[in-house]
Amino acid sequence: MPNESATMFPEVGKAVRAASFYTLTRTENFQAHRHVLVNCLAMEKFIE
Repeated sequence: MPNESATMFPEVGKAVRAASFYTLTRTENFQAHRHVLVNCLAMEKFIE
């Protein structure tokens, strides 16, 4: 399998300032995980 992360998360533009980080709640983490699983083309073969 080729490196899918290169197409899944393309580098667009460049950073202008320092990155900021925050922690997701358990609910936000669950929702983000579900969103990626349902909407990521690389996951289609596992959904079917």
